This record gives sequence, structure tokens and C-alpha cells, in this order.
Amino acid sequence: MKALGKVSQYDKLLAYMKDRDADNSSLSDHDRHILDRWLKAHSLCGTHTLPDAVAILMKLYNISRPTAYRDCADATSMMGDITKSTKEGYRHISIEWIKEAKAIATAERDAKEIKSCGLALAKVAGVNTVDPDIIDWSLVEPNTYQFGLPKEYMDMFAKMVDSGVVELADIVNRMGDLAEDATIVEDEDDG
Repeated sequence: MKALGKVSQYDKLLAYMKDRDADNSSLSDHDRHILDRWLKAHSLCGTHTLPDAVAILMKLYNISRPTAYRDCADATSMMGDITKSTKEGYRHISIEWIKEAKAIATAERDAKEIKSCGLALAKVAGVNTVDPDIIDWSLVEPNTYQFGLPKEYMDMFAKMVDSGVVELADIVNRMGDLAEDATIVEDEDDG
């Protein structure tokens, strides 16, 4: 399949990184230099703050600040954010350890330890914290619908509300008494 338009440097380097059999002789000197900068940027972003990583890149490669920031962004885009993957990795390892501890506690029939494993699992997995994506229903205003009903219905509703009991069956049964007769109009035939 032929690519449309010019292949960007990012796409070229990403394809190189994904291909296990590729050797760097397929890259130009400039591409190898950029790849080296991006690998260094990725390493620095994992161990330093972003401004510090940018400053180090500027000194190492004699590049401008915007270029160093772009290198960090491209490296993170290509290889992922180390801080996020590290946190997820620790979470996964912690959950696996908790599962193993629970299995041991279950084998030993230690109910107290099983309970503490459940609590630890909930804490690590974050299920006992408030999810920021859940709607806070106290902030949602209810919709108000106004209906125009005949006076007889309004009196009937007022009587039910005053008594404290609203019987929908009574409303349905009395609807027939208050309904007006309908007149059926035949469709005109366009014939």
C-alpha cells in the first residue's frame, strides 16, 4: 500500500522502532541523530522534570528550547509516558501481591487477613474513592413540566395529595367519566 503524501519524520522513526528486523542503516544520518535525541529525551523525561529535561537536551545537543520541548513531546508520544506506565505497573504488581496474600489467607482460613486483603485491593484499585466522572446529582436541576388539566382533575389530584395517598387506579378509572366524546373524521379520497 502506498502512503499518500510525504512521510513525516515521526512516521518514519515510528516505523523503524516498530520493526524488529530493521537496522539503523535504513535511516539517514539526520534521522539517526533525531532518534538519538528522542531516546535521550524519553530517558530524561522519566528521571527529571520537563523543564530540567529540556535544559539538559539544549546543552547536550545545542538545540533551541522549542526544539527540545518538541523532542520531549515526540518522544513521549512515540514511547509513552514513563510516569503513567510506572504507576500502572506498580498498581498491577500491588494487586497481584494482594491476590497472592489473599490466597494464602484463604488457605490458612484467616478471615481477618482476607478482609484486610479486600480492603487493600479496594484501596489500590481505587474503587473506594469518588470517581470524578460520576455525575453529582445534587447539582442537577430537575425538569419541571407544567400540565394544563381540567378543574375536575386538579380537584381530584389536590384531594389525593391532601389525603397523602395518590391512587393511580382512581385516576385511570375516572378518566372515562371526564373524557369528551371524539368525532371520527373520514379521510377524503383524493381519487
